[in-house]
Amino acid sequence: MKTFHFSDLLSVTTGKMLSTRGIEGIYDILNFMTNDNLSTHQLSRAMRECKPILHEQFSHLFPGTDKMEKLLLELDQGLGGLDTRTSATEREDLVGDWLNNVQTVFGLPDYIGIMRPMAENDHKHIDPVEELETMVGKDRIIIVKL
Repeated sequence: MKTFHFSDLLSVTTGKMLSTRGIEGIYDILNFMTNDNLSTHQLSRAMRECKPILHEQFSHLFPGTDKMEKLLLELDQGLGGLDTRTSATEREDLVGDWLNNVQTVFGLPDYIGIMRPMAENDHKHIDPVEELETMVGKDRIIIVKL
């Protein structure tokens, strides 16, 4: 078992960037779950692969439950009310307040233990460059060897 900030977990369960640690939180939880060292373009695939395992442990934190749907609607409405003049700090404050509310509603601790990573055959390790080639084409990739 390994612990992660609840906002890292919510980023995966909701598909929204909610981690208070930014992309680092997403990398940490998905690398643990997949036992891989993922590249940025592999995160969405890894997230799809991890969701069923996380759903077994945290179904209440996924969209589709009444509480989570209501909370996500509140977040979307709050963010939708912001405009281009809204500072990054104001956006972060809004998301932070929303996270505090979710933590209270569900009684979540700051850090949540993920019981188990994925089974080896549930995640397909793909070389990052090869996967990127399939996504954008070989002619659009420049490899720099240091």
